Formats: sequence, C-alpha cells, structure tokens
Amino acid sequence: MLQYQMARLEIRHLAVLHEVARWGTASAAAEHLGLTASAASHRIREAERRLGVQLTTRSGSSLKLTEAGHRLVRTAEKVFDEMQRAEIDARRLALNAGPVVRFCVGTYIHYDWLPEFLRDLANSDANIKFEVMGEATPHPIDYILDERIDIALVPGPIATLGLKMLPAFTDELVCVTNPSHRLAKCDFVDAVDLADDTQFTYSSEISLGFEYDRFFRPAGHFPSKLLNIALPEAAIEMASAGSGLAILSRWALQKRLQRNELSAARLTSSGLDLQWQIVLSASQPANSHIPMVAQELSKWLQAKFSATES
Repeated sequence: MLQYQMARLEIRHLAVLHEVARWGTASAAAEHLGLTASAASHRIREAERRLGVQLTTRSGSSLKLTEAGHRLVRTAEKVFDEMQRAEIDARRLALNAGPVVRFCVGTYIHYDWLPEFLRDLANSDANIKFEVMGEATPHPIDYILDERIDIALVPGPIATLGLKMLPAFTDELVCVTNPSHRLAKCDFVDAVDLADDTQFTYSSEISLGFEYDRFFRPAGHFPSKLLNIALPEAAIEMASAGSGLAILSRWALQKRLQRNELSAARLTSSGLDLQWQIVLSASQPANSHIPMVAQELSKWLQAKFSATES
C-alpha cells in the first residue's frame, strides 16, 4: 500500500524559486508571476522556514539559489511539465477526446511511415492521439526517464535501467556518399578504404554497437578527419554535396537513395546490422494505453520493415 505524506512546499513556492533561478532577482521573479516583490520574498522565506534549510543567497543585488534550491527547481520543472500534461489529458478525457501518446524517433527526423501506422492504429482504437515530440530526438531515453515522452523508436543497444524494450526491425549502418564519390559504386567498404576521407558525424561520443565500436576500432583504421556537425540531417547534406562521407542508417535514407541523391555502401562484406527498438518506461501500468500502443507499433514495424534491403 502506498504511504502518502503531505509535502511541505506547494506549487506557489516552487514557482517563485523557479523564476528566481531564471531571472536572478526576487523583483524580476515577482514581475513574471504577477506578484509584488515583497510577496515573492515572503514565499521564499516561507519555503525556507517550512523545510528548515536555506534555499537562496544574496550576491549584491542578485539572488542565487543554493544547492538545495537548485535541487528543488530541477524537480519543479518536471512537476510543472507533468501537471500541464495531466491537465491536458484530463480535459481531453472529459471531452471524450481520448488519451494522447507522446512519441519520437531517436536520432533521425524520419516520419514518412507514421501516417500509415496511424491509419492502421485508428482501425483498432480511433480515440488514441499521437503527439510527435521533435525536441526529444537527440536524447529520447532521457525524455522517457523524465516522463516527458511516452514511447520512442530508438536505434542501437540500450542498457539503461527502468526501461522496457520491444523489437522493431533490423536496419544496417552504411557509408553514405555523393553518387560521384570514388566509393559510390562499391557494394561494400572496409575501414581502410575511408582512411583518406572526411567523415561527418552527428556525435563525437563513442557508442557501443555503432561504427567506431564495430567497424573502425577492430580494423585499426580511421578517416583522416572527423567533423562533428551535431545533426544527422546536416551530415547527410554534407555527404550529398560531395564534401565527405557519413555513416548512417540505411532505413532513414531510403527515399533519397531511391531517388539516387545519395549512394550507400555496406560496411564490410557482411554488413553492420543496426537493431531498432521501441522503448517505454518499465513503470507504465500494463493495462494502460501506452504499452498497448507500443505493442501495436512493434508488430507493425516488424511487419513493415522486416529487414532493410541493400
């Protein structure tokens, strides 16, 4: 049985601390909350008195949060987001508008398949609505753990605790170039073939299961220059322009490969597979709409993209 204990602080206290962290003075925080400066200061003192800890310190005319204050604000941001989501859901449910699933594809902005899935999903449950949360694309796992999204489609292995994974489909990492590049006609490339090239990458982190871990490091050969340009889409454009190459998901590039805007070569003669997974929080109730949608999406993707063809 859950044990409930009344929190000492209320939303109004957290709101003032949040605005102090944002603006640096009690008067600015008060202005943005529609309060007087004295009312904002009173709320801060009241919060400190209730907790028995110091939450702010003065530095000249500025007001700064202590470590304890920052800890509260980090949690407050999650509380505010979740309260807003809960209020939206409550209004939708009251209007019989149905539940909402917040979703994103990790790493790549690739959604041309989504309308077809949503049409099929509507045949089984027309009330469920999808929200695509593009801001979660670079860090979908963090967003799921923070409960800012519900489901993500993510490439590569995941070893984070607190998550549930469902299979989606098998893709592969490929060497992407302009069609006029010297490697464009190759069926496959080895790491040594890329030694004289510039590689554009969207992340400088060494991730298990990706090209550095499984392609370059075992071979002991690396591109002469590695440029991190943050976005896969930017790496695609640079490769398309003939400025170098990129190693990316074949699945995410299918349309451009079909239009011959890019060329793709396998990594080694046997290829480098890339597993995509549906990810959601392990704490989701089994009878809620989110695990149900995740299961439907898993089955649909497996049927639609059983194996990306070269």
